[in-house]
Amino acid sequence: MAAFLALPIWGKMDTDSGEVYEIKALALVHIPSEGAEPILRYTPFAIVGGVAVLIILVTLFSIFKYKNRVLQMQLGMVNSILILVVLGLLMWEIFTGQNEWLPLVAGSFGAGLFMPAVAMVFNRMAIRSIKKDEDLVRSVDRIR
Repeated sequence: MAAFLALPIWGKMDTDSGEVYEIKALALVHIPSEGAEPILRYTPFAIVGGVAVLIILVTLFSIFKYKNRVLQMQLGMVNSILILVVLGLLMWEIFTGQNEWLPLVAGSFGAGLFMPAVAMVFNRMAIRSIKKDEDLVRSVDRIR
C-alpha cells in the first residue's frame, strides 16, 4: 500500500494541447498545457489516500501483535474490508471523472491501480497462515 501512495493510478493526456489529468492516491493532478504549473485537487481524492494510510497503520499494528493471533486475524479482516473500500472509491472516482475530464480522450490505468489488489492477495495469505498457526497451537493444547 505504500507503493500505492507513490504510483499514478489513472491518467489521460490530450496530445494536441498537452493537457494532462492524472489521479494519484492523494490528489488529482491537472496540467492545463505543456510547461504549465500543475493544479492539485485534493478532495475527494485524499479520502482514498487517507484510507490507504489507515491500512498501512493497521497492518503495522497487526504485525506487532504476534502473541495474539485471534486479534491478528480480526485486524486482517478489517484490512480486507478497507482494501475493498479503497478499490470501490477508486473505481467510483475513475468512472465519474472519465466523462468529466477530456471526454474524447481514452484514459489509461497506472501501476498504482493494481497495488490494492496485490495488498489484498498478501493480506489473505497472511490471514490463512495465521489461522493455520492458531489451529496448530490449539491442537497441541488438546494433546496436553
